[in-house]
Amino acid sequence: TTALHWAALKSKIAIVDMLLDVGAVHLVNAPDSHNETPMELCVRTKNRCLVALFHKCQLLQALIGRHQLFCTSYASAFCFCIVIEVALFAFVVAPGIADLHPEFVILWSLTMGAALFVWVMNVFANPGWWRPKP
Repeated sequence: TTALHWAALKSKIAIVDMLLDVGAVHLVNAPDSHNETPMELCVRTKNRCLVALFHKCQLLQALIGRHQLFCTSYASAFCFCIVIEVALFAFVVAPGIADLHPEFVILWSLTMGAALFVWVMNVFANPGWWRPKP
């Protein structure tokens, strides 16, 4: 039995998150002495939040080699909001106004580009957003 098993059984989300941060992602499917994995313990206790967290961590670990995109949820939320905003603008707003007000589409595009540039500069200025500080 590992600390991840205990935290999963007791539904201690903060402890699970801390253990995943220090590299316990590979233990998500590791069986304990009763042959149960932390994932199975979460399913048994009906803790959907931890099940989703474990699945997200495993997927990101497989795709990009780490269990989270950013070290803060604010950066992930910001990226998600930007993607939604760009999609809404590109596929809903812009087609309807491009003929009447092309200058607005250009202005919005430049403003969004500047905002993304500033965000990228902040990410690289504070590496804690992108990867844990040594």
